[in-house]
Amino acid sequence: MITESAKIILVTRPSPTGEQLVNRLRALGLVAYHAPLIRFSAGSELTKLPGLLQTMRAGDLVFILSQNVIRYVNPLLHRNIPTVLEVAFGGQGDRPMSVDIPSQQLAGFKGEGYKRLWPSELLYYAIGRRTASVFQAVSHLPVTYPNIATSEELLTMTDLQQLSGKKALLLRGNGGRELLGKILMQRGAEVSYCECYRRNPIHYDASQKINDWRRLGINTLVVTSGEMLQQLHILVSPDFCSFWLLDCRMIVVSERLAILAKQLGWHDIQVAKNADNDALIHELYPKPTTRQL
Repeated sequence: MITESAKIILVTRPSPTGEQLVNRLRALGLVAYHAPLIRFSAGSELTKLPGLLQTMRAGDLVFILSQNVIRYVNPLLHRNIPTVLEVAFGGQGDRPMSVDIPSQQLAGFKGEGYKRLWPSELLYYAIGRRTASVFQAVSHLPVTYPNIATSEELLTMTDLQQLSGKKALLLRGNGGRELLGKILMQRGAEVSYCECYRRNPIHYDASQKINDWRRLGINTLVVTSGEMLQQLHILVSPDFCSFWLLDCRMIVVSERLAILAKQLGWHDIQVAKNADNDALIHELYPKPTTRQL
């Protein structure tokens, strides 16, 4: 059992939420380091989104599957389209996020469509509370989200059970959320996708990184996606003398990730109640309960 004071935490989630989590953990007196395993860039279908939205009818469904969708889409809202969007995510030490969109992806994107990129007659859904709050802040439109940030939980909502005649547009990164699309299709929706951003692996000098982490005494890992978990597992190799990584406590954000982590060889696994930093901090630094005498 690793006590709170003995935890030495490696956060692998990408910027900026990774740095934000590390800063908050350090403010609580915990030892934490950041080694992001992926970085983000604009998606190949980003500028197709206005046209896709214009094909939808009142009451059709739009699913915003990550805060990164909003970070990359929202510059298209403005008449003088900026190449950098700053979104203040606020709350508990989180810093503003800057996003660069290549100018060639914005070239030729003119007209009136983008002035109302989030049409008010559509129904909007988000996977988690934080994604929903960021979307609402930039769109001023209602958005529905589950208390637990998973596709499975979203699919339990009453208004998503019968979708015959509806279009459902899933705004995502490069791949992911196939279960959500599959089930929506089974329930009668006409499902389409738009790649708004891309996740790109960060390649480190594996031997050097493993040595650094061992020297720091890392014993707790925070992983927030299957893609990152697979990347981390690649580093578990006799070539790097890194089997000790499998002895670290693994903090994940869903039961699906917990199952994958177990399959890959981890045995001390905890599942946070949500994927946001608040839930991860609760898992890493639980508040002591007060007993009534």
